[in-house]
Amino acid sequence: EAFCNKWLNSVVLKENAWIIFPPKSDRSYRIESFIKEYTQEYSFIKVSLQENLIEEAADWRRYIDSHLFALPRNRIVVCITDAERLLMERSWLQEAIANTYRVGPQVSFLFFSEKDINAHLKNALIQHRIVHPLYNFIDVKQFIAYLEEKFEVSCSEAEKEIIFSHTNGFLWLVKHIIRLKKTMSLKKAL
Repeated sequence: EAFCNKWLNSVVLKENAWIIFPPKSDRSYRIESFIKEYTQEYSFIKVSLQENLIEEAADWRRYIDSHLFALPRNRIVVCITDAERLLMERSWLQEAIANTYRVGPQVSFLFFSEKDINAHLKNALIQHRIVHPLYNFIDVKQFIAYLEEKFEVSCSEAEKEIIFSHTNGFLWLVKHIIRLKKTMSLKKAL
């Protein structure tokens, strides 16, 4: 898919990317699909900062070292699945990550977040900023078709267009509207 090409481009260039997803979107699904697609060419280390495995810089070093030495390929991609935490409660981890990146060009970082980096993150750590787009009308129609079956509700073509125009492709809102449509009119659901 097109958005994955941008992620892969960062890895091929041996650089890092900050990838911004809309809130409540399909971030975890997209990350898993990307890893599955390129697992033959690259070794992936998936890191969630929400878990309590990494409480200080020494924990990061141990965690990364244990994975780096266990991986067979020389091109490694570290996927930080909840990188917005680097801007908040885990900001102290930025320096440890920067040190890992400086170790060698065999490691690339993909930072997945619902927040933009602005000026919060060390500039040397991010070479690419990729905004994951919301979905187009065709994708939203396909998602609505899935939801119609799931929630046992139907939408006319005109209603689908109205839903798209009100949500701008934000799937969480689409799902919420379809769920509400089961119990009330579309006009009320919007």
